[in-house]
Amino acid sequence: MVIHHAAMSDYKGSAYFPTKIIIDEVSKAVEPGLEVAGLDGRFCSMENQDELNEYCTKVPVTTMDEHFADIIKQRQLIHVLKVDSEGWDYPILFRGGLNVLRLTEYLEFEYHHDGAWQNYTLQSAIDQLDGMGFTCYWAGKSQLWRITGCWFDHYGYKYWSNVACAHRRLAPALENHMEHIFEQTIAQAN
Repeated sequence: MVIHHAAMSDYKGSAYFPTKIIIDEVSKAVEPGLEVAGLDGRFCSMENQDELNEYCTKVPVTTMDEHFADIIKQRQLIHVLKVDSEGWDYPILFRGGLNVLRLTEYLEFEYHHDGAWQNYTLQSAIDQLDGMGFTCYWAGKSQLWRITGCWFDHYGYKYWSNVACAHRRLAPALENHMEHIFEQTIAQAN
């Protein structure tokens, strides 16, 4: 695994990213994989320059399409794309990563009420992905529930969940396997 010291978004520029956070009044270094440290301003407020300098570092911001420009240019397939951006999945994928999505066999992202999801709907994301050739499912422990073509209004309720998608043309065997797991999930429920 390679950790890139950059942030993904739907624009190019820079942003402040937390290097330390305060949890229960204790300052703690932000380690790779710590999920509470996002770019939403909770930890790196521009209002206090001293805290900004002490707790944050300036990092470059880029889009997925820009970051993976060489892969896009060479039309290389992306086997697995997992986006875990603490609520900013929609703009990263649909405003800054459409060319990457076109080359992706398997996509997984989070859906919930935080970050940019406050302004976007899951139905919009699923409709766009379906139009690009993806079939998407709610991902559970050894279970899948299809969302694509099976939309219910309560799916729009924003709670923490993972969505897993397979590209029907780029990864037909994977899509068939995921559909089989979905069918098994439904059979177990009956």
